[in-house]
Amino acid sequence: FFIYIFIMNKYIPAILGLLALLGAGLLGSQMQAQAAAEEIWGYSTFACLIFIWLGILGFSWNMMTNLPNRNQLIAASSLSALLLSLGFMFNWAILALFVGFLPLLWIENEVYKARAQRKTSYWTIFKLSYNTFAIWNICTTYWVANAGFIPGCIAIFLNSFFMTLPFLAFHFVKKQHNEKLGFIAFVSFWLSFEWWHMYWDLSWPWLTLGNSFAHSTYVVQWYEYTGVFGGGIWILLVNLAIFHRFQLWYANKTSFWPDKMALRSILARPSVYIALPVVFSLVLGWLHNPEEGEKRQVLLLQPNYEPHFKKFNASYNETFNNFYQLINENAKANTDFIIFPETSFDDVNIRDLRQSLAVQDLDTVFQQLPNVQLIVGISALKIYEKDEVRPEKVGKVVRKNGESLYYNSYNSAIWLDKNNINATESLPIYHKSKLVPGSEIMPYVSGIDFLSDWIMDLGGTTGYALTTQANRVSFATPRGNVAPVICYESIYGDFVTQYIKKGAALLAVMTNDGWWGDTDGYKQHLNFARLRAIETRRWVVRAANSGSSAVINSKGEIIAQTVYNTRTALPAEVCLKTEISFFVRYSNLIGRISLLLTSILLVSAIGKLLSPNRKEVQQLRKDNNM
Repeated sequence: FFIYIFIMNKYIPAILGLLALLGAGLLGSQMQAQAAAEEIWGYSTFACLIFIWLGILGFSWNMMTNLPNRNQLIAASSLSALLLSLGFMFNWAILALFVGFLPLLWIENEVYKARAQRKTSYWTIFKLSYNTFAIWNICTTYWVANAGFIPGCIAIFLNSFFMTLPFLAFHFVKKQHNEKLGFIAFVSFWLSFEWWHMYWDLSWPWLTLGNSFAHSTYVVQWYEYTGVFGGGIWILLVNLAIFHRFQLWYANKTSFWPDKMALRSILARPSVYIALPVVFSLVLGWLHNPEEGEKRQVLLLQPNYEPHFKKFNASYNETFNNFYQLINENAKANTDFIIFPETSFDDVNIRDLRQSLAVQDLDTVFQQLPNVQLIVGISALKIYEKDEVRPEKVGKVVRKNGESLYYNSYNSAIWLDKNNINATESLPIYHKSKLVPGSEIMPYVSGIDFLSDWIMDLGGTTGYALTTQANRVSFATPRGNVAPVICYESIYGDFVTQYIKKGAALLAVMTNDGWWGDTDGYKQHLNFARLRAIETRRWVVRAANSGSSAVINSKGEIIAQTVYNTRTALPAEVCLKTEISFFVRYSNLIGRISLLLTSILLVSAIGKLLSPNRKEVQQLRKDNNM
């Protein structure tokens, strides 16, 4: 009997893991049937990914650590992920952010003490922290797999790996120096990681800690000074403050659970750290008047084409008539701007935009609305002749006769009005410059032919075909300067400030969030636009193919919003703003400071690792009479 219990205790996690993988397989077959029926997977990807990870965790349970409190460590690792996920997704769980790292910090401290006795290694920290970040990524960004399951899985599990790096570096500095410098390193390394994740080619800053307040913008009005990095500092410092107070209690505890006095001691100071920024935010929100500025009338178009199976198969006539009908039904004589969503018209010849069907047909809008300004999202192409000089980065298609066709593609926005549409100079155009890794670009593999072909087979691009531009553009229309922010670009605070520096008085986000279905993806993307409004103190209008289209004022409040997955148009009044916020002027300040501090701490820790210990040298000299 006892042998049976021992065997079952040892193998129960693996058995449960096997059952989880079987559940993932059943869900996978169901998802295949949904795809065959041209249905978006929705929340099925969440369940499938959770089952996959539970299967991996079950099979690796006994290998996670050799420490005797293995079960508690894995449970704490998972709890940390759930707390961070809840705080990120729901405004009612916002306080979970301020304790989300506590279980993970406890794990690090347990491993730190065990390593001092040479009972474990860095590998334990990596495995337990990876579990935290994998669950956090799955719970909050599972929906990316709706656009492509394999690229989505790669994004989730690769990003989880990247998140372990600053945590491992924090443990390294703490071990080489002391706990106080370790805590400083924890904040500095995490902020440096978030900054780095904004700029390299595999950029995926969706889970930047400061983004977690996107659903509760009333507490972060001070983002006009710090941007989202300020939110990250806030979360990390409060977690450390609570953990430090808990450590002091634990060292002198007299009972298993803290009593009322102990709880007050643990939470008193961190509560002040939470309350003061909230009060400051409420004061800033009260002082800021979003209604100041010139008033403009906008119309946001939401044609509602399902992107996986319908949008890119619809005929041009159907697409144009849909937009034209929405304009006729909703535009008024005083409408100043009509904003189209991303890639409203496909295969536009960029060599001669005015001769494209879309531009010619849109000219008819000005017969009824002579003063309106159109901001239109297009998908454009430039095809190169056989002997034409080509840029270094181009896409290639091999025809049936063996000839190669070279091209560049563009995800762009153009500005049209009654004057420039018939002018002689080039039409004002902006090319999307922040590309989505995996679906729009796969960096670092473009020169490797077999990897490039594999990525193309998965529905992505290798970065050769889709062309970007170096600088931002603000469309200087007669009715005010408008920034054409295309889709993924709206999650980059520093990037968006460049439009403001070009004179933009209004942010127009053009997007297609229909790839993810009716899940948390489009809701999170919408809320991130609220943060851009606060950082820049600009109104944001958001035209989304399937929704949710919205109007957001300069305090980050949603003034008007459409229903997702509905064909509609949204008229609204907005205000043009010209003030320049502190964050717009000095957007890289926190990132640069954290990078400098990170460099100093890392160099110092590495130097201490490589140099001999002073006490050991003194003892060696004493032993050898030197």
